[in-house]
Amino acid sequence: MEQHKEYLQSSEIDFFIRHLFTQVAAVKPEDSIQFSVDYFKRIQSCHHVLGAEYSFIASCKTNRRAFIFCLMETFQTFSSEEEMSTVEYHQIVEMICPDFPRKLITDAGECLSLGLG
Repeated sequence: MEQHKEYLQSSEIDFFIRHLFTQVAAVKPEDSIQFSVDYFKRIQSCHHVLGAEYSFIASCKTNRRAFIFCLMETFQTFSSEEEMSTVEYHQIVEMICPDFPRKLITDAGECLSLGLG
């Protein structure tokens, strides 16, 4: 039994099942099965983090990976030669995660400027 529990935790399915139950209880969809299917399709496409709170994104590696995927999708539309301030970068990141901590962006900017300078 412990082996099953460890697998559910390591695969993060327990996290998503708990979150799904919370969402179903909050939304009360007419078709809870279709809602569940759509929920897992969003996870599979990595778009389940769009508009999510930072605490949700930071809560598991699947969410963090999906966030990076969404960032990469967003920044593919920009020229690699286009300069951007940390404030501008943060504004774009906020389109994916509205409460993303500005300090993480400014700290990363400082580390990059130290490495390049």
